Amino acid sequence: MIILNFIIQAIKIIILLGILVIIHEFGHFAVAKFFKMPVREFAIGFGKKLWTKKIGETNYSIRIFPLGGFVDLGDDDREGKFENAPLYQKNLVLVAGSFVNFTFALIVAFIVLACQGNFVTNVVDYVKEDTVASQYILPGDEIYSINDKKISSKNQIDTIMYNNRGENIELEVVRNGQIYSFDITPYKEEYLSTGFSVDENNSITMLQSGESNNLKLGDVIVKVGDIDISNTDMLVTELKKYVDEAITIQVLRDGVLQTAVINVSKVDKYLIGLGFLPAETTFTSTMYYAGIGTVDFLYETLKGLGQLITGKAQNAELMGIVGVSDMITKTSSALEYLAIMASVSLSLAIVNMLPLPLLDGGKIVIYTVEKYRKKQFTDNFINIASTLTFALLIGLTIYVTVKDIIRIV
Repeated sequence: MIILNFIIQAIKIIILLGILVIIHEFGHFAVAKFFKMPVREFAIGFGKKLWTKKIGETNYSIRIFPLGGFVDLGDDDREGKFENAPLYQKNLVLVAGSFVNFTFALIVAFIVLACQGNFVTNVVDYVKEDTVASQYILPGDEIYSINDKKISSKNQIDTIMYNNRGENIELEVVRNGQIYSFDITPYKEEYLSTGFSVDENNSITMLQSGESNNLKLGDVIVKVGDIDISNTDMLVTELKKYVDEAITIQVLRDGVLQTAVINVSKVDKYLIGLGFLPAETTFTSTMYYAGIGTVDFLYETLKGLGQLITGKAQNAELMGIVGVSDMITKTSSALEYLAIMASVSLSLAIVNMLPLPLLDGGKIVIYTVEKYRKKQFTDNFINIASTLTFALLIGLTIYVTVKDIIRIV
């Protein structure tokens, strides 16, 4: 059983990373073909060839190791067809890989969000009594902006509140066609964090990435420790006894009792005491809010990578292949798997455009500088720059891998 589970998890990793690398290389391949550049080989996988077929000048092959693939443009030196192509053609070939990953990420993110549904608007449904917001906000108000950021959905409000960490906010609302502005200080509430959510029958309805603990959607929690659980209030009461501890629970799955170990912790949430109206379940509404969510996904990813590169990241963690693989293996649904695929694809697209030799972004810089200085860099310079970049990437890989292992263990 352990071996079978290992094989399944390995296949999940191979499929995800393989797809992302293959579509990246296909981007290079398609644009090179468009400009009639010779493509010696388009390969899926690495290592020994399992199958090959030549069509025109190009060999199409499947190789034994299925992690990605490559495109051989047939340039054995800097005098080849690709090297002598116009600058815009070379740069378009190089940028095409990241463009495909970028587009793929946004399409997958949109699909995931549309399938998840359950969108919530920015229109206030109720205001919690005895809060600062109750002095200013009325049901029916539409949240227009928070700290000058335009608001279109509750999810955007949640993201701002999480990042704001209790600091005073400037809230603008639309009421009867007029915009009103208020300064509001969020209040803090403590919540239990277990890595899952349940409905009124203690049936698990949501599992966070990396927190499955062998649980599955639909499992019904029937015991915490030695205590039988009959309702949600009992579940919360018992879990509160084990904050910052690991506790064994029993769940009913397809009529069979299963045992799992979970970790319980407290999480601070900063709130303003507002509830919001759910969005309509029409096709138009779903497309609208999925579109908003996709734009937010792009913005937050760019923001997070920017903070990591500039050293300004506070809550973000740099994650390498080990950390990503751990997240992939712990996915509990197809949508969760696709969400991680979208995130990795977008990150791959952006990182690959960094102006470092060995990366496509670095090659674009080199070709562009050569064009306008009317002189090629020497092979020795290219080799040294590539070696230094390789050493930097290896060092960074070792660093994040060690951090990933420490975090996982």
